[in-house]
Amino acid sequence: SAPVGIGVAEVPMPAPVPIAAGWWRAFDDPVLDRLIAISLSQNKDLRLAAARLREYDARLAQVSAQQQPGVNYLTSASRERRSDEGPMQRLNEFSDKVYNNFKLGIGAAWELDLWGRIRRSNEAAMAEYLAAEEGRRAVTTTLVSSVASTYIGLLSLDRQLQIARETAQSNADSLLYYEKQLKGGAISRLGIVQVQSAYEESISRIPDIELEIAKTENQLSLLLGLNPGPIARGKLFTELQMPPVPAGIPSDVLAQRPDIRAAEQLLIAANARIGVAKAAFFPSISLTGQYGVSSTDLGKLIQESATFGSFGADITGPIFAGGALKANLHQAEAQREEALVSYQQAIQTAFREVNDALVTRVKSQEKLSIEGRRVVALQEYLRLSKSRYEGGYSSYIEVLDADRTLYSGEISQVEAQRDAYLALVSLYTSMGGGWPAQAGGDTRVVATATTPAEAAVPGSEGSASR
Repeated sequence: SAPVGIGVAEVPMPAPVPIAAGWWRAFDDPVLDRLIAISLSQNKDLRLAAARLREYDARLAQVSAQQQPGVNYLTSASRERRSDEGPMQRLNEFSDKVYNNFKLGIGAAWELDLWGRIRRSNEAAMAEYLAAEEGRRAVTTTLVSSVASTYIGLLSLDRQLQIARETAQSNADSLLYYEKQLKGGAISRLGIVQVQSAYEESISRIPDIELEIAKTENQLSLLLGLNPGPIARGKLFTELQMPPVPAGIPSDVLAQRPDIRAAEQLLIAANARIGVAKAAFFPSISLTGQYGVSSTDLGKLIQESATFGSFGADITGPIFAGGALKANLHQAEAQREEALVSYQQAIQTAFREVNDALVTRVKSQEKLSIEGRRVVALQEYLRLSKSRYEGGYSSYIEVLDADRTLYSGEISQVEAQRDAYLALVSLYTSMGGGWPAQAGGDTRVVATATTPAEAAVPGSEGSASR
C-alpha cells in the first residue's frame, strides 16, 4: 500500500522488468506450493520486516506533515487578584482587585520552504521507505528460496533413507539365504559372518539418516513459523520436475534484485540529505497568525468587541554555530559516498552470484549424468561379484566391496540430483526471484493457505518415519 501523506509515484523509479510469479511451481509439487504460502503468512522474520516497513511509513507521514500548515487551538480561564503594593496599585482604586480572564482562539504557522529543506527531507524519507519495502522483498525472496531448498533437501533425505532400507533389506535376504547355505554345508562359517557384518553395517546407516530428517523437518517448521514437527510430503524426490533455464534472459533483470533496489533508494536518500544540510545555511521563514476572543466576562466572549487577531512572519537564520553546519554537510556528503560505494558493490555482488549460480547449475548437471552412469556400472559390478562368489571364483569380500560401493554411488547420485535442484533455486534467487515472464517464466500466483496446520500433518503420506 502507498505510504501515508505522499504517493509512491512522486519519486521516479526505474521501469520494472516483469518477473514471473511463483517460480517454485515449476517443480510441480502442490505441497511445496502450500508450504511456501504458509511461510509467507506465518514466518516471523517476514512479519518483523513488515513491522519495520510500517515504522518507515509512519516516519514518512511525519516528515510529509511538515509541508502543511500547523494549526492549534488555545483556550484558557483564570481568576486573578491584583497586589495592593504592586506597580498597578493605583489602578485598583478605579477597578476591581479580583477579576476573571477568559480566552479562546486558534493559531497557525507555516514554514515557507524556499530553500527546499522540507522537500528534500520528504524526498529522503520516501527513499528510505522504499528501501524498507525492498528490504521486505529481500526477506521474502530469501524465505521462499530457503523453504524450497530445505524441502528439496528433505525429499533427498527421504530418498537416501529409502536406499538405506532397500540395501538393508537386500542384505537381510542375503543373510537368510546364506544361513540356509551354511546349514547345508555349502559355505563356511567365515562366509556367514561376512554376510552378517554387511547386514549390520547397512542397518547402522538408517538412524543417522532419520536423525537428519528430523532436524530438517524442525528447520523447515521454523521457516514456516510453526512449532517443530513432522512435515507433509508431496511428490517423491525422483518425481520432481527439473525446469529448464530459458535462453535470452536480459542482464537488466538484476535491477529487480531487492538488495540492488534498496541500495539505490538509500543512495537517493543520502543525496537528499545533502540538500537538507545545505538548506540549514539559509534563513528559515515562517508565517504565523492568531485569531480568537478574549474577555473578563464569560458572557461577552461572543461579542465582536472581544475578538483579537495577529499576523506576522518570523525569520531566523544562523550566525555562528561553531562549524556544526559545515560538519553536518560534510557528514551528509560522506554518507552519500558510502551509499554510492554500497550500490556499486551490490551490483558487482549480483553479477558474481548469478555467474556462480549459472556455472554451478551446468556443473551439477554434468556431475548428475556422471553419477547416473557410475550407478549403472556399480549395479553390474555387484551382480557379477555375486555370480563369481556363488561360482566359487572369489571370496565374499568382493561382494561386500561391490555392495558398499554401490550404496555410496547411489547416495552420491541423490546428492548430485539435490545439488542440481538447489543450483536452480540459487539461480532464481540471484535474479531477484525469477526471470522475466517473456523468457519462459510461470506467471501464476501462489494461493494463500487456508490454515497453517495443513503444512504439518503427523503421519501423512510421504512423511518419513522417525
